[in-house]
This record gives sequence, C-alpha cells and structure tokens, in this order.
Amino acid sequence: MLTVIVTGGRTFCAVDTVWRELNAAHKRSPIALVVTGGASGADALAAAWARSQGLQTRKVPGSVGTLWEARRAAQERADAGGASRRRGDRLPRRERHG
Repeated sequence: MLTVIVTGGRTFCAVDTVWRELNAAHKRSPIALVVTGGASGADALAAAWARSQGLQTRKVPGSVGTLWEARRAAQERADAGGASRRRGDRLPRRERHG
C-alpha cells in the first residue's frame, strides 16, 4: 500500500488530469493514504479523489511564508552592500543571469 503526496498550484484546476494520474497509480499499486498541503487547487483535487475512493487523507500545511521571509532577508543583506551571503542564499534575480 502506498502513501502518495500531492502538492501543486493553488489555481491548478485540471481535475481530469489529477484523477487520471491517481487512478493509474492506484491501479499499479494500491494507495492507502493521500497527503496534501491542504490548499486549494491540486491539493484539494487530490483530497477529493481520495475521499471518492474511500481512502485516508492527511493535511500537512506548507511553510511558504517562511520561505518568502528567508528570501526577503537574503535580498536585504544583498541590498545592504558588502554584506556577506550565507550558504544557500539565492542571488537576487539581476545577479543570477548576468
């Protein structure tokens, strides 16, 4: 029995695609649990599919806010001029491609 994690865009609305892929996966190896981030879009479509199959679902909300805060802090350090970057910091867009 599989545990499947489904996450995706909050505006994703291709219900046929989600249900087709989950049906195919379930046919290959039975799914016991569908884990989502609990958001709208792909997450909600996968949760609806799981309920239609009588399967368990679990919501594990993401930490998008934390990621944006980290990115903003890295940008502020870069804008401060001369501030050292920490390992793993993303470069500001203007510095990545030029």
